[in-house]
Amino acid sequence: MVREQRLYAVQERTLLDNALELAAPMNHGSIATAISGGWSATEALLLRGDDESEEGRGVLAADRMAALTACSWPRPELTTLSYAHAPEETDVLSKKMANLGEESTNRDRAQLVAGWIHSGNSLVLPNASDRAAEERVKRLLTNPSGTLMEAKKHMVSAMRRLYRHRNLVLHGGATHLETLSMTLRTVTPLLGAGLDRIAHAAIVQGQPLQNSRQRPNYV
Repeated sequence: MVREQRLYAVQERTLLDNALELAAPMNHGSIATAISGGWSATEALLLRGDDESEEGRGVLAADRMAALTACSWPRPELTTLSYAHAPEETDVLSKKMANLGEESTNRDRAQLVAGWIHSGNSLVLPNASDRAAEERVKRLLTNPSGTLMEAKKHMVSAMRRLYRHRNLVLHGGATHLETLSMTLRTVTPLLGAGLDRIAHAAIVQGQPLQNSRQRPNYV
């Protein structure tokens, strides 16, 4: 929303606005409120009135958010690596990234890095976390489907845990469980990434989000 200069846009209120308001306590507020608000935002955006699932509508929403987040993971991982690459002397990759025009996007940078790694080249990375990210990308490029499915499996576990803890909070009044903080710590960046992708689709791709009958098919 900041990048697209829409943070302070005052227009007709949309479903996305409502969902972001519900999720706001995940940044500040009590843990119980953050858990319930984050889950409400998920359901509001990713469930239709006629959705059905043998495992329950909540599980369906959790799995959809997990799939959305898993699919969006490779691009930011590659973008981060593109800025972390720091060879002592300018190499081919650095030259290509320097030649990207003003109209280029993060996806363009990500594609250059993916092509560089896929060709058997290595990045020059100053810290261990970036080198670990490079290893993840190597596994992804070697086995895209398997790696994404593995990532999705972990994200499904996290999102379903959010759903279960929301039920404990709202239906059981369990506001001081020790596992609430652990759940929130794990799921907040994942849910944030999913909401970011939904906001991008709504703003840049023009997906309608005016009311509950206009949910796009994100997943």
